[in-house]
Amino acid sequence: MNINTPTAIVIGFAMLSLAVFFQGSILPGLKIDNNSMNADKVVAADDKVKIDASIVRRESNNRIYGNPDAEIKIVEFSDVECPFCARVHPTIKRIVDESEGKINWEYRHFPLPGHANAVSGALASECVAKFAGNDAFWKFLDKLFATTGHSTEFYKNTAISLGVSESDFVTCVNDEATQAIVQDDIETVQELGATGTPYNLIIHPDGRVEEVKGALPYNNWLPLIK
Repeated sequence: MNINTPTAIVIGFAMLSLAVFFQGSILPGLKIDNNSMNADKVVAADDKVKIDASIVRRESNNRIYGNPDAEIKIVEFSDVECPFCARVHPTIKRIVDESEGKINWEYRHFPLPGHANAVSGALASECVAKFAGNDAFWKFLDKLFATTGHSTEFYKNTAISLGVSESDFVTCVNDEATQAIVQDDIETVQELGATGTPYNLIIHPDGRVEEVKGALPYNNWLPLIK
């Protein structure tokens, strides 16, 4: 089967009325601040517009690493082809692993322009989650962030290696329900005002939200999660 069949994701957010195809071209109308993509900084929500924690997390289909009931939640909007996302991925994983169940990590999608197969990867990851489960979803991400030069064939073969059949995979990436999951993440992150990846939000037990922009080093995370 051909997984390069174009599958349109209609982005209904504000000024963006365009299609995203599984074979390539991603969000050409989105304005990205390249400086923000490289920035490693923290911006407290109270210093800007207050962020509503209720829109930060998905209502369903949550992709969570760690204790689902953790008191501190890190929500990352990420792009599977973003080198800064690849840099911070093992850092956040280490933070969660060392937290003894106090911190969890939710992954959401923010494929950027210029990354030809980022939408493909986002769709593929959701199909892995659907057919192989949450653990396989995170293994899929681990494989993606440990490699470069991704292709749709690579996504398919990686999904198959994690237990997804080729027929299920091809059907899933072309399914409007899968596309809607990615679409919702994009609409949410644009509503939050993000301009680059990785874009992380820390939700504290009291509901306070902090933005963490860029691939912040491990030691810089520690004061934020105490």
